Amino acid sequence: MNTKIVPLFDYILVFPIQVKDHQDKTESGIIIPNAPTKNANQGTILAVGEQITQDFSVGDKVIFRNFSFEVVDTDDGKLLLIKEKDIMAKVKER
Repeated sequence: MNTKIVPLFDYILVFPIQVKDHQDKTESGIIIPNAPTKNANQGTILAVGEQITQDFSVGDKVIFRNFSFEVVDTDDGKLLLIKEKDIMAKVKER
């Protein structure tokens, strides 16, 4: 990435993961587009602020609250600034 953003205080910089739209289909075959998905707010941590109290590291995949972020437009795309308290979970691969 060309842009260098350093989060301050208890903010975490996250690259959002694009979750595929989920489509439901009725028994008769009608497709209901863009049904909400439960894990749509996921991302990968790019940087952490100096006042982070939890064990978050660059590269961690996390799930965060709806509407709990600030969008930062960069040359490399959209990034998210999220407060530590709005991170709900880490995603661990099995």
